[in-house]
Amino acid sequence: MYSFFAGLFHDPVLGLLLNKSFKVFCKTFGLFCFLKISSELEFS
Repeated sequence: MYSFFAGLFHDPVLGLLLNKSFKVFCKTFGLFCFLKISSELEFS
């Protein structure tokens, strides 16, 4: 399993795509969590 992912990341194009989508996912998830927490703080 690990070697499969290592192979993906060694492929430059796939690695770039994975890296970009991972960063976008992290930003979106972080923003979602931030909004959820701030809205809960406002209502409490």
